[in-house]
Amino acid sequence: MEVADGTAASPGISYVPRDPVFGPDRIVEPVPLVDGPRPPDDPLSKIYRVLDPTPIYIGRRPSVAPFILSPLYSKILYASPLLGFWYGLAKGASWHLDMAIVGFSLPSHDEYVRQALYSLTRGYTENWWDEEFAGKRILPLRIVDFRPGEEDRRALRERYRFLDWSRTEVLFEGFGEEAVTFLFHERAQA
Repeated sequence: MEVADGTAASPGISYVPRDPVFGPDRIVEPVPLVDGPRPPDDPLSKIYRVLDPTPIYIGRRPSVAPFILSPLYSKILYASPLLGFWYGLAKGASWHLDMAIVGFSLPSHDEYVRQALYSLTRGYTENWWDEEFAGKRILPLRIVDFRPGEEDRRALRERYRFLDWSRTEVLFEGFGEEAVTFLFHERAQA
């Protein structure tokens, strides 16, 4: 248990942690993973991140290795503190009025990203689609990728087969001036 003065306490034991992230002589500033009010028992309120870990690695071997948990749904089985994060992806996307994916072909070695994109895009295109918010409606999901041939285009549609293509617009000419117009100018006028 962490105490307000930076010491840690356990029944019968009291010590000061020697930790560059959480100790009283910390060299980086940990910030909570989530902002805003949280229920008192929310595990996400106990997870922190370091925005710039450079001081930990400069000129010395780190005494603390960062804990990195890949965002795989299967890790829910042993990473219960992140359940709220995963379950909240689709809900969070539901509150946006526009969303775009630029130049990401969902390569097979990035399956964990596929899981996250599935949640985000499904939440975006399924929840409150026909509703109006402050006089605005949700715009179609937009994808920009360089796919010059029909076979390449089919491959991209196959990788993103979980999308609602009736609520998705695609630009296959890659990123350039046309893509900027496709992503921003038309959206501002819609």
